[in-house]
Amino acid sequence: MDPEQIALVQASLVHIQPIADTIAALFYQRLHQLDPSTRCLFQDGSPHAEQSFMRLLWWVIQELHQPERVLPHAQALGRQHAHNGVQSRHYVVAGVALLWALRQSLQQQFTPEIEAAWARTFALLAETMAEAAGHERLHPSLEE
Repeated sequence: MDPEQIALVQASLVHIQPIADTIAALFYQRLHQLDPSTRCLFQDGSPHAEQSFMRLLWWVIQELHQPERVLPHAQALGRQHAHNGVQSRHYVVAGVALLWALRQSLQQQFTPEIEAAWARTFALLAETMAEAAGHERLHPSLEE
């Protein structure tokens, strides 16, 4: 990721924080709509799961400028997810669901440039997690 993309994603946090619970709920709802098999992998509607997801996302975005801190954590999370049954295809669906939830929540504040930066951020994390779990490379749309 380049510094401009990192800055865009980090700057968007000011708009995300007040509606983080809504974004998390929309993310899980969309994830389960797109791939119902994810219901058994992630606690649908659990406030704890949604809060954990948003705390982790918040931390990752704040630390993006320090990949040496973020990537080992993503690798460990990828191995944990694999142990819980997460497969490569789930990362692709999660990326689609996250971008959708952000787009729905932020609306006009989610500019094409910010969306592209978020897509790149998620691709980096998803690829790192999948690789650590021993999965094949993810769908090319995550690499853009």
